[in-house]
Amino acid sequence: MMRIIRENRRKVFISIFLLGLAIILVSFREGEKSLGGFVAEKQAVTVGVEKIEDLKESRDRIKYPAVVAGDQEINIMAGAGGTAAAVDFRLGDQVARGKILVRIDDPAGLVGIGKEGFASGQIQQLENAFKQADEAYDQAKRNYDKDDTKDNKTAKDIAKLQKQNAQIALDAAMDSRLVKAPIAGYVTAKNIAVGDSISAGQILATVSRPEKIKIKFYVSQEELANVKAGDMVTVDNGDKEVRAKIANVSIQADAVTKRFLVEAVPSEVGALAIGTVVDVFVDARREVSDDDSIILPLSAVTVGQNETYLFIAEDGQAKKNPAEIVKIFGENAEVRTDLAAGSLVIIDGSRLVQDGNKITIQ
Repeated sequence: MMRIIRENRRKVFISIFLLGLAIILVSFREGEKSLGGFVAEKQAVTVGVEKIEDLKESRDRIKYPAVVAGDQEINIMAGAGGTAAAVDFRLGDQVARGKILVRIDDPAGLVGIGKEGFASGQIQQLENAFKQADEAYDQAKRNYDKDDTKDNKTAKDIAKLQKQNAQIALDAAMDSRLVKAPIAGYVTAKNIAVGDSISAGQILATVSRPEKIKIKFYVSQEELANVKAGDMVTVDNGDKEVRAKIANVSIQADAVTKRFLVEAVPSEVGALAIGTVVDVFVDARREVSDDDSIILPLSAVTVGQNETYLFIAEDGQAKKNPAEIVKIFGENAEVRTDLAAGSLVIIDGSRLVQDGNKITIQ
């Protein structure tokens, strides 16, 4: 009797198991249908490609910071060393010819104030020399007025000449310390502030005439090939774009920055204000340095810890290909690789594929 009961229980258990398995299988198939084929094969990635022969050069729009200056401009230099006691101008100011821009003083530990408020020991010594020469001339005139002999006349003439020389020396020292605007115009560069130490010959400011203007910017030696006299560039002041023609390219690099000055003349009068900072856009053409190199966006190159590579499209798949970055310029790079002629380099979508992935070319 017990054996029959156990047998019946076993049959019931098997039946329940088979029924549960059937339910699971049916549910799985229904779920597969509702998910649109969840075990379906992974779809191909859509990519954009370029032929290798079309990647031998690039055309870029390079942006440079620039300043608008007068076509005629003068660098104002210090005639004497000392300290900037007063600076009476700001960048962009319009100044009249002869306006005093900087007063250079040098107290040198002396007590007292001399002519024009200078504490400079040199100015005070020259003032004393002039005062003595003036007194000597007055005495020589008095002597001549009492006795107009030839000797007294000669002494008076010599005293007068000494007074004139003392006046010239004092005026020259004063002029070298009172820096004035040599022309009327706008201040387009300011290189000094109150309290700064100054050396003789140092450039303190630049003043430009407003009648004609030019745009000044600097390029590296590698970029010199992109700027030639007569070429057109685009100038953007934030409100509008103006075309300008390159008038001059310096043949000598700046001693500090090692970059070359380029000057362009705008085609529209009054479109740009002197002293403002603008952007200059230059259309540049670059070529590869050797036959094994190509130029492509940096986004198409993958740089790993142990390898640098790009992807090509071959037989409907993405294929990894080793590469070496030669140089980077902006968002592009020149890359050396061993690709065969006719290869298709994946430019768009390279970050979405792995080696061997199926692809679709758009």
